[in-house]
Amino acid sequence: MLEKKTESYEDILVSIKKKIPNEIKRNLARQNGNKEWHFDSLRMAILNEIYILEAGKNSCSDYVVTDSSLDNTHRCIFHGCKDIITEKDMFLDAYKYREVDDGIFYEVGGKLILEDDSIDDNLIGGNKSAEEPEDSGTEEKQTQKVVNLVASNKLEEDETLKVPPKKGDVEKAIQTYVKKLVTKIEETRPDYVPTFKANVSKAVQRILKIGNWKFYRGEDDGYECEGMLAFLGFREDGETPYMLFFKNGLYKEEAVRF
Repeated sequence: MLEKKTESYEDILVSIKKKIPNEIKRNLARQNGNKEWHFDSLRMAILNEIYILEAGKNSCSDYVVTDSSLDNTHRCIFHGCKDIITEKDMFLDAYKYREVDDGIFYEVGGKLILEDDSIDDNLIGGNKSAEEPEDSGTEEKQTQKVVNLVASNKLEEDETLKVPPKKGDVEKAIQTYVKKLVTKIEETRPDYVPTFKANVSKAVQRILKIGNWKFYRGEDDGYECEGMLAFLGFREDGETPYMLFFKNGLYKEEAVRF
């Protein structure tokens, strides 16, 4: 049983609103008729959304929900998967993901969503004034179709590998990042380095044959290109996005608990 955290109502709501994916925010607002949620109802609604996201998830499930018959509370833990070099968020483990290529990559399933730049976090409760000043100006709504993984985690397209990049430039970028990653692995798992080098070579050869990738970095790293290089591709239907992240280039940190 997890210990209760001594956080106020406002603290928890602010934390939730900053971390949960935007598609959950929209669903919550729609379910409640765009009215403010009561906290207990909000918590249960978010849990329901998590169950939907988790449906069919393979492994690496880090959320915890206690049995409501024990203490009438439900608690959940989201973990942010962060870049070990830049410490930037790469994805939240509420998404369905699995290991591929002998554990070299996490393959994370995504989807295309309509991203509304004017999402009002007040629609899921809380005191907006406690988070940021009110903008007195009026802003026109702008909606576009985006990949949820990119939008929710503020990933930035690698400016040096804009479509269509040259194959040699892609190979050089991968080699540069892998070299940094090997240095990190040597610090913690030196015995694994030979295996990693062999497996990553095969994995990179495989994905380079696929082509048609877009290349992303963490927030504020699109120009500097210091941290992880992530790959965005689409399934055979051409409409279902997914991303590849180097597993050994990530660490997990608790993002939201409620």
